[in-house]
Amino acid sequence: MENEIIDVDPEIIATMRRRLTAPPDPPHLTMEQCIARYPRLISAMRWVALLTPNEAGACLRDYRDGLHWSGEAVDHFGGTRRVIERAIKSRAIARQVWKG
Repeated sequence: MENEIIDVDPEIIATMRRRLTAPPDPPHLTMEQCIARYPRLISAMRWVALLTPNEAGACLRDYRDGLHWSGEAVDHFGGTRRVIERAIKSRAIARQVWKG
């Protein structure tokens, strides 16, 4: 996806990455807590990587726990970090298109 038409501001991606990797309130979030805490990110992850809600929640939980690999669908996409980066990027692109 190097030949993308719309450029995303790197600052937006950096901000989202900082928020996502900030120390969580509880030391460990369960999959259900991840789904409840990040509903828009979970939705974007499901759309980008064609994941089920449980796969997206497990991917986010595993990423926060420092794991690079999660379920089979996530692994085929390239790992937890790639799924989350693409989801954040797709949201940033949608936001730019929406603003005009």
